[in-house]
Amino acid sequence: MSTEITVIELDNADVSLDGTVVHFNGEAIGDVISAGGNMVWVALGPGSLEAQGNPSAGGSSLTGDTALTTTTANTADVNSGGASGTSTNASISVYMSRDDATAITSLGRYHVEGSTLEIEGVFHLACKEHEGLSDVHATSVQQVDAGSTTAENPDVGLLIGGGVLICVGLALVLLFRFLRERLR
Repeated sequence: MSTEITVIELDNADVSLDGTVVHFNGEAIGDVISAGGNMVWVALGPGSLEAQGNPSAGGSSLTGDTALTTTTANTADVNSGGASGTSTNASISVYMSRDDATAITSLGRYHVEGSTLEIEGVFHLACKEHEGLSDVHATSVQQVDAGSTTAENPDVGLLIGGGVLICVGLALVLLFRFLRERLR
């Protein structure tokens, strides 16, 4: 039997969850990182299903065959409900097979919502196999949502305002030079 949990709860987990089978959904973010052999690391964030439309942040990098994850959750926001009731900095590293990683069709980053995955696996608060990393060793990976790309529409008002400020700045520089030359 597995424990239903969220990425945010896993990011803030205590020793009571260590070694338990967990079941959660999360957005694939960052990159799929080779862990050697047939295994990879994938960072999962809360995603839009859990964070109610807020994009997640976080990332991971690899030193040798070990993933190091930057996972800082704003605990005050999580505990008090915060502005949105969630922390968008939460993430968890998931150790899975390359075959399971084929379920990922897009990775979350700026203007891209990553694939939402349903993960079941064993949670390790300080994994002995991976130098104390807090991770989940996936036993089941399924895609819930393929993810999407959003186009940025520039705000014309901001562009015009920026142009006006540049013109005012140039005019002030020219005025300063004119007045300085006049005083000589």
